[in-house]
Amino acid sequence: MTKVIEQKRAISLDSAAIANNTITITKSEYDTLKSEIQNLKLKNLVLQEKVDLLTYKRFVHSSEKLNDDNQQSLFNEDEVETTKPNEDESPNDKVKVKEHERGKKAGRKPLPENLRREIIMNDLSEDEKNCPCGHRLIKIGEDVNEKLVIVRPSVYVERTITPKYVCECCGKEK
Repeated sequence: MTKVIEQKRAISLDSAAIANNTITITKSEYDTLKSEIQNLKLKNLVLQEKVDLLTYKRFVHSSEKLNDDNQQSLFNEDEVETTKPNEDESPNDKVKVKEHERGKKAGRKPLPENLRREIIMNDLSEDEKNCPCGHRLIKIGEDVNEKLVIVRPSVYVERTITPKYVCECCGKEK
């Protein structure tokens, strides 16, 4: 904005105008400044739209991107007509597809068997093995967790076993 003022005729400023925060300019200077402001606003709008477009292109999810060259019309009548099944093909024809095998389960590999194992048994007390309904709980399985423990200079596996119990009568688990 100051360039416009410097390029045009110097605007006369007197001490009274400075004190009142007013500037006196001619009609032609006012029109020139007004058109320059409109041009700058237009440039600002164009640049802001470019920034918005580039930001959108940078951060949009890849499945939302449009490829204008290869984008097919949803209602392309020519394509609908060409995709009709041929008369020599029957709808009961079956296509055989080669089967595939599922890979190994993901997860941690088992710890080597040659390592020393210390077993920690987290079992219920004899009183807790009785159900509130009066029947004795029976063992239905156990959870086994292994953790590698490194204590200088030895390495061993700590194996924690937690039995699972259930009441035969009411089915309540502990």
